[in-house]
Amino acid sequence: MIEAALAASRPARIQPKAAEHGLEGQVQSAIYARTVEAMLTLAADRKAAVAVRAITNAKLDEIKRHADLNSPLEAYLNHRIQQLQSDPGKFVVASPVEAPPGMPIGDDP
Repeated sequence: MIEAALAASRPARIQPKAAEHGLEGQVQSAIYARTVEAMLTLAADRKAAVAVRAITNAKLDEIKRHADLNSPLEAYLNHRIQQLQSDPGKFVVASPVEAPPGMPIGDDP
């Protein structure tokens, strides 16, 4: 499940410059960042099963190993992973993204 979420959200490594800064690239980067933050939250959850935490930590290590530190997003995510790994007790999970006000799209009667 984790691999499927990463594969669906991970921004393409090779993108034209316009796509990196375009709306599509920004949305994909935001989704990827939230996916990694969800993994960090899961890895930090002391109530999660040991096997779940082990798998999540292994995937976080893989993300860290393959990070392109020239990418601001990947450098930041690498920093967040290092924060968790260096002191799990002090790690602060990211706040959930609040839904915008109003009815969800498609909820019209």
